[in-house]
Amino acid sequence: MPVLRNSLRTFICGLAALATALPAAAGDTLIMGVLPRRNPSEMVEMFHPLAIYLAKELGQPVKIETSPSFPEFAKAVAATRYDIVHFNQMHYIRARKMQGYSVVAMNEEANRSTIRSTIVVRKDSSINTLTDLRGTTIIFGDREAFGAYILPTHLLRKAGLKAHDYKEEFAVTPSNVPLAVFYRHADAGGTGDILLEMPWLQDKIAVDELKLIGVGDSVPHLPWAVSPNVSNQLKNNIRNALTRIKKSPDGEAILNAAALTNIIPAKDSDYDIVRTILEQVTSDR
Repeated sequence: MPVLRNSLRTFICGLAALATALPAAAGDTLIMGVLPRRNPSEMVEMFHPLAIYLAKELGQPVKIETSPSFPEFAKAVAATRYDIVHFNQMHYIRARKMQGYSVVAMNEEANRSTIRSTIVVRKDSSINTLTDLRGTTIIFGDREAFGAYILPTHLLRKAGLKAHDYKEEFAVTPSNVPLAVFYRHADAGGTGDILLEMPWLQDKIAVDELKLIGVGDSVPHLPWAVSPNVSNQLKNNIRNALTRIKKSPDGEAILNAAALTNIIPAKDSDYDIVRTILEQVTSDR
Protein backbone atom coordinates (compact mmCIF):
# COMPACT_ATOMS: atom_id res chain seq x y z
CA MET A 1 0.00 0.00 0.00
CA PRO A 2 2.25 2.84 -1.29
CA VAL A 3 -0.07 5.62 -0.06
CA LEU A 4 -0.03 4.30 3.49
CA ARG A 5 3.76 3.83 3.40
CA ASN A 6 4.28 7.39 2.12
CA SER A 7 2.02 8.84 4.82
CA LEU A 8 3.79 6.84 7.50
CA ARG A 9 7.20 7.91 6.17
CA THR A 10 6.17 11.59 6.31
CA PHE A 11 4.87 11.18 9.86
CA ILE A 12 7.99 9.39 11.09
CA CYS A 13 10.19 12.09 9.59
CA GLY A 14 8.17 14.65 11.50
CA LEU A 15 8.84 12.89 14.78
CA ALA A 16 12.53 12.29 14.29
CA ALA A 17 14.02 15.32 12.55
CA LEU A 18 14.89 18.13 14.93
CA ALA A 19 18.12 19.42 13.45
CA THR A 20 18.46 23.15 12.84
CA ALA A 21 17.35 23.96 9.31
CA LEU A 22 19.44 25.73 6.69
CA PRO A 23 18.05 28.79 4.87
CA ALA A 24 15.25 27.84 2.49
CA ALA A 25 16.17 28.54 -1.13
CA ALA A 26 13.98 28.59 -4.22
CA GLY A 27 13.13 25.05 -5.20
CA ASP A 28 13.97 23.55 -1.80
CA THR A 29 11.40 21.42 -0.02
CA LEU A 30 9.66 23.62 2.55
CA ILE A 31 8.80 21.94 5.84
CA MET A 32 5.42 22.90 7.27
CA GLY A 33 5.08 22.15 10.97
CA VAL A 34 1.57 21.72 12.35
CA LEU A 35 0.68 21.86 16.04
CA PRO A 36 -0.66 18.48 17.31
CA ARG A 37 -4.05 19.78 18.48
CA ARG A 38 -5.43 16.30 17.74
CA ASN A 39 -3.54 13.05 17.22
CA PRO A 40 -0.57 13.52 14.87
CA SER A 41 -1.75 11.29 12.03
CA GLU A 42 -5.08 13.09 11.96
CA MET A 43 -3.35 16.48 11.76
CA VAL A 44 -1.21 15.31 8.82
CA GLU A 45 -4.33 14.13 7.00
CA MET A 46 -6.23 17.35 7.72
CA PHE A 47 -3.51 19.66 6.40
CA HIS A 48 -2.39 17.53 3.45
CA PRO A 49 -4.62 19.42 0.95
CA LEU A 50 -3.22 22.71 2.24
CA ALA A 51 0.34 21.50 1.70
CA ILE A 52 -0.51 20.51 -1.88
CA TYR A 53 -2.05 23.95 -2.46
CA LEU A 54 0.98 25.77 -1.06
CA ALA A 55 3.38 23.69 -3.14
CA LYS A 56 1.47 24.67 -6.29
CA GLU A 57 1.26 28.36 -5.34
CA LEU A 58 4.90 28.65 -4.23
CA GLY A 59 6.37 26.50 -6.96
CA GLN A 60 8.31 24.24 -4.61
CA PRO A 61 7.57 21.09 -2.58
CA VAL A 62 5.94 21.40 0.85
CA LYS A 63 6.14 18.55 3.38
CA ILE A 64 3.95 18.33 6.50
CA GLU A 65 5.47 17.41 9.83
CA THR A 66 4.07 17.27 13.33
CA SER A 67 5.00 15.73 16.69
CA PRO A 68 3.46 13.34 19.22
CA SER A 69 3.26 16.03 21.92
CA PHE A 70 3.35 19.77 22.48
CA PRO A 71 6.83 19.68 24.13
CA GLU A 72 8.32 17.77 21.17
CA PHE A 73 6.69 20.19 18.77
CA ALA A 74 8.15 23.12 20.73
CA LYS A 75 11.63 21.56 20.45
CA ALA A 76 11.32 21.45 16.67
CA VAL A 77 10.21 25.08 16.59
CA ALA A 78 13.14 26.05 18.83
CA ALA A 79 15.50 24.30 16.40
CA THR A 80 13.94 26.30 13.51
CA ARG A 81 13.09 22.96 11.94
CA TYR A 82 10.02 24.39 10.22
CA ASP A 83 10.00 26.90 7.36
CA ILE A 84 6.25 27.42 7.74
CA VAL A 85 4.72 26.73 11.12
CA HIS A 86 1.18 26.63 12.48
CA PHE A 87 1.30 26.78 16.25
CA ASN A 88 -0.42 28.23 19.28
CA GLN A 89 -0.18 31.78 20.52
CA MET A 90 2.27 30.99 23.32
CA HIS A 91 4.61 29.12 20.99
CA TYR A 92 4.55 32.09 18.63
CA ILE A 93 5.46 34.63 21.32
CA ARG A 94 8.33 32.40 22.45
CA ALA A 95 9.52 31.67 18.90
CA ARG A 96 9.34 35.33 17.93
CA LYS A 97 11.55 36.30 20.85
CA MET A 98 14.01 33.41 20.78
CA GLN A 99 14.29 32.40 17.12
CA GLY A 100 12.86 35.33 15.17
CA TYR A 101 9.81 33.66 13.62
CA SER A 102 7.44 36.14 11.92
CA VAL A 103 3.65 35.84 11.95
CA VAL A 104 1.98 36.12 8.55
CA ALA A 105 -1.58 34.91 9.11
CA MET A 106 -4.04 33.48 11.60
CA ASN A 107 -6.87 30.97 11.62
CA GLU A 108 -10.52 31.72 11.30
CA GLU A 109 -12.60 28.89 12.74
CA ALA A 110 -16.39 28.79 12.83
CA ASN A 111 -16.20 32.20 11.10
CA ARG A 112 -14.34 33.73 14.05
CA SER A 113 -10.77 35.06 14.16
CA THR A 114 -10.60 35.16 17.96
CA ILE A 115 -10.87 32.59 20.73
CA ARG A 116 -11.87 32.83 24.37
CA SER A 117 -11.12 30.54 27.27
CA THR A 118 -13.96 28.69 28.93
CA ILE A 119 -14.42 26.54 31.98
CA VAL A 120 -16.90 23.79 31.23
CA VAL A 121 -18.75 21.39 33.55
CA ARG A 122 -21.64 18.99 33.16
CA LYS A 123 -25.11 20.51 33.43
CA ASP A 124 -26.02 17.99 36.13
CA SER A 125 -23.04 19.16 38.20
CA SER A 126 -23.50 21.17 41.39
CA ILE A 127 -20.71 23.49 40.21
CA ASN A 128 -22.21 26.76 39.01
CA THR A 129 -19.50 29.40 39.45
CA LEU A 130 -15.74 29.57 39.21
CA THR A 131 -15.42 29.86 42.98
CA ASP A 132 -17.22 26.51 43.31
CA LEU A 133 -14.13 24.91 41.75
CA ARG A 134 -12.13 24.96 44.98
CA GLY A 135 -11.25 21.40 45.91
CA THR A 136 -12.19 19.98 42.49
CA THR A 137 -10.24 18.36 39.66
CA ILE A 138 -9.87 20.47 36.51
CA ILE A 139 -8.55 18.94 33.31
CA PHE A 140 -6.59 20.97 30.75
CA GLY A 141 -5.14 20.26 27.32
CA ASP A 142 -1.42 20.42 28.09
CA ARG A 143 0.90 22.80 29.93
CA GLU A 144 1.94 24.06 26.48
CA ALA A 145 -1.69 24.51 25.34
CA PHE A 146 -2.51 28.20 25.25
CA GLY A 147 -6.27 27.94 24.69
CA ALA A 148 -6.66 24.87 26.88
CA TYR A 149 -4.32 25.80 29.76
CA ILE A 150 -2.90 29.33 29.82
CA LEU A 151 -6.16 31.12 29.00
CA PRO A 152 -8.35 29.06 31.37
CA THR A 153 -5.73 29.47 34.11
CA HIS A 154 -5.80 33.24 33.54
CA LEU A 155 -9.59 33.12 33.93
CA LEU A 156 -9.27 31.19 37.19
CA ARG A 157 -6.71 33.66 38.56
CA LYS A 158 -9.02 36.58 37.77
CA ALA A 159 -11.71 34.78 39.79
CA GLY A 160 -9.32 34.57 42.76
CA LEU A 161 -8.35 30.90 42.51
CA LYS A 162 -4.71 29.96 43.03
CA ALA A 163 -2.86 26.85 41.86
CA HIS A 164 -3.29 25.05 45.18
CA ASP A 165 -7.07 25.60 45.21
CA TYR A 166 -7.73 22.75 42.75
CA LYS A 167 -6.07 19.69 41.28
CA GLU A 168 -4.73 19.87 37.71
CA GLU A 169 -4.94 16.99 35.26
CA PHE A 170 -4.09 16.91 31.57
CA ALA A 171 -5.77 15.28 28.58
CA VAL A 172 -3.89 13.50 25.80
CA THR A 173 -4.78 16.38 23.46
CA PRO A 174 -6.70 19.66 24.01
CA SER A 175 -9.62 18.34 21.96
CA ASN A 176 -10.15 15.59 24.57
CA VAL A 177 -10.94 18.03 27.39
CA PRO A 178 -14.72 18.26 26.76
CA LEU A 179 -14.82 14.47 26.34
CA ALA A 180 -13.19 14.00 29.74
CA VAL A 181 -15.72 16.28 31.41
CA PHE A 182 -18.65 14.70 29.60
CA TYR A 183 -17.58 11.20 30.71
CA ARG A 184 -16.96 12.43 34.29
CA HIS A 185 -13.20 11.90 34.31
CA ALA A 186 -12.85 15.39 35.79
CA ASP A 187 -15.13 17.87 37.53
CA ALA A 188 -14.39 20.67 35.06
CA GLY A 189 -12.31 21.39 31.99
CA GLY A 190 -10.42 24.36 30.62
CA THR A 191 -10.79 24.77 26.87
CA GLY A 192 -11.40 27.24 24.05
CA ASP A 193 -14.99 28.18 23.36
CA ILE A 194 -14.83 27.44 19.62
CA LEU A 195 -14.07 23.78 20.31
CA LEU A 196 -17.59 23.24 21.63
CA GLU A 197 -18.99 24.44 18.30
CA MET A 198 -17.01 21.98 16.20
CA PRO A 199 -19.22 19.46 14.34
CA TRP A 200 -16.77 16.59 14.92
CA LEU A 201 -17.10 17.09 18.70
CA GLN A 202 -20.87 17.35 18.50
CA ASP A 203 -20.85 14.02 16.66
CA LYS A 204 -19.01 12.40 19.59
CA ILE A 205 -20.86 13.75 22.62
CA ALA A 206 -24.07 15.57 23.54
CA VAL A 207 -22.52 19.02 23.89
CA ASP A 208 -25.82 20.42 25.22
CA GLU A 209 -25.24 18.38 28.39
CA LEU A 210 -22.29 20.65 29.19
CA LYS A 211 -22.45 24.19 30.55
CA LEU A 212 -20.01 27.09 30.69
CA ILE A 213 -19.38 28.62 34.11
CA GLY A 214 -16.77 31.12 32.97
CA VAL A 215 -15.68 32.80 29.74
CA GLY A 216 -12.44 34.75 29.32
CA ASP A 217 -11.23 37.63 27.17
CA SER A 218 -10.99 37.37 23.39
CA VAL A 219 -7.52 36.88 21.90
CA PRO A 220 -6.39 36.46 18.27
CA HIS A 221 -6.65 32.97 16.84
CA LEU A 222 -3.87 30.46 16.18
CA PRO A 223 -1.06 32.01 14.11
CA TRP A 224 0.85 30.95 11.02
CA ALA A 225 4.48 32.07 10.93
CA VAL A 226 7.65 31.65 8.91
CA SER A 227 11.19 30.88 9.97
CA PRO A 228 13.91 33.57 10.01
CA ASN A 229 15.62 31.36 7.40
CA VAL A 230 12.91 32.27 4.88
CA SER A 231 13.63 35.18 2.54
CA ASN A 232 11.40 38.27 2.57
CA GLN A 233 10.16 37.44 -0.92
CA LEU A 234 9.22 33.89 0.05
CA LYS A 235 7.66 35.17 3.27
CA ASN A 236 5.40 37.50 1.27
CA ASN A 237 4.55 34.70 -1.14
CA ILE A 238 3.59 32.42 1.75
CA ARG A 239 1.43 35.14 3.32
CA ASN A 240 -0.33 35.83 0.02
CA ALA A 241 -0.89 32.15 -0.67
CA LEU A 242 -2.34 31.45 2.77
CA THR A 243 -4.64 34.47 2.84
CA ARG A 244 -6.14 33.88 -0.60
CA ILE A 245 -6.97 30.20 -0.13
CA LYS A 246 -10.66 30.92 0.27
CA LYS A 247 -10.76 32.56 -3.17
CA SER A 248 -8.97 29.69 -4.89
CA PRO A 249 -10.95 27.10 -6.92
CA ASP A 250 -10.51 24.38 -4.29
CA GLY A 251 -10.40 26.77 -1.33
CA GLU A 252 -13.52 25.62 0.46
CA ALA A 253 -12.47 21.97 0.30
CA ILE A 254 -8.94 22.79 1.54
CA LEU A 255 -10.30 24.81 4.46
CA ASN A 256 -12.96 22.24 5.32
CA ALA A 257 -10.36 19.48 5.46
CA ALA A 258 -8.40 21.53 8.04
CA ALA A 259 -11.58 22.44 10.01
CA LEU A 260 -11.10 26.11 9.11
CA THR A 261 -13.40 28.71 7.59
CA ASN A 262 -10.58 30.99 6.45
CA ILE A 263 -6.96 32.06 6.97
CA ILE A 264 -6.59 35.84 7.31
CA PRO A 265 -3.66 38.30 7.53
CA ALA A 266 -2.03 38.87 10.93
CA LYS A 267 0.72 41.05 12.39
CA ASP A 268 2.88 40.76 15.47
CA SER A 269 1.09 43.52 17.43
CA ASP A 270 -2.14 41.50 17.23
CA TYR A 271 -0.57 39.21 19.84
CA ASP A 272 0.36 41.87 22.42
CA ILE A 273 -2.62 40.83 24.54
CA VAL A 274 -1.17 37.31 24.57
CA ARG A 275 2.12 38.66 25.92
CA THR A 276 0.26 40.37 28.76
CA ILE A 277 -1.68 37.22 29.68
CA LEU A 278 1.47 35.10 29.62
CA GLU A 279 3.25 37.48 31.97
CA GLN A 280 0.33 37.39 34.42
CA VAL A 281 -0.05 33.60 34.40
CA THR A 282 3.63 32.62 34.45
CA SER A 283 4.37 35.03 37.31
CA ASP A 284 2.01 33.00 39.47
CA ARG A 285 3.75 29.65 38.84
